[in-house]
Amino acid sequence: MKIRTFSTVEQGVYKVTMNTEDWSERDQRLIADFGEPQVDIGGDFEGPAPDYIEFSLPSDYVNVMTDSPFQQTFDSRDSSSELAQQYAVLWKTTVIDRIAGAVETMRQIEDTFTKEEVAEV
Repeated sequence: MKIRTFSTVEQGVYKVTMNTEDWSERDQRLIADFGEPQVDIGGDFEGPAPDYIEFSLPSDYVNVMTDSPFQQTFDSRDSSSELAQQYAVLWKTTVIDRIAGAVETMRQIEDTFTKEEVAEV
């Protein structure tokens, strides 16, 4: 599975669009059998030091495959241009981490139930 991101800026609006793609047959089978992982592309965001930043967005849970692509914008009119760009970068890296974690958790699932049994009487 790949996560492709497109980052653009137009008239002071920083936009990040994220698309999940190239899902393996195994991943698709796991999703079909056990359900699709969801991640919150909103919520709390915290950046690392030394330029620590934090912000919150309304929670927005999405399915990592079927709801793709995801998009978020940050307007420099709401904050400085530099801060809007930092928000966009932090949103992108955090959401990538959340998706990667959800997919890795899904890949740990083992199907111990599906099998064929024959009882001889």
